[in-house]
Amino acid sequence: PSLHFEMEQAFSANEGKILLLYSSYVSNQLYAVHTRTLETLLEGKHMDFVKVDGADPENKTLRSELWELSGQKVYPQCFVDGKFMGTLTDIQEKNDSGDLEKYYSKYRKDIGKGELG
Repeated sequence: PSLHFEMEQAFSANEGKILLLYSSYVSNQLYAVHTRTLETLLEGKHMDFVKVDGADPENKTLRSELWELSGQKVYPQCFVDGKFMGTLTDIQEKNDSGDLEKYYSKYRKDIGKGELG
């Protein structure tokens, strides 16, 4: 089996969505604030995402694989199509520069498509 089986399964099961790695067990309040800020930003851009709780024992292998992919053991982080998208700071920078919508528009929820307006 692949060394990154859990990660491959997660990306496959959530194709077209951003994976948001966060922790429900927060020893650092800043992680909680950053997670909520990132969720609000993604929701505001109508991005389709699924949350993965890195504190859940069932997600331990997946969390480790995602951390290996990003090279960072912090929360929150976003991933798409098997690639590291960034931390809150990275996503905010992509948003401020316009790159978030430019490069990640395919992860928008299907809202208003086909409607006149």
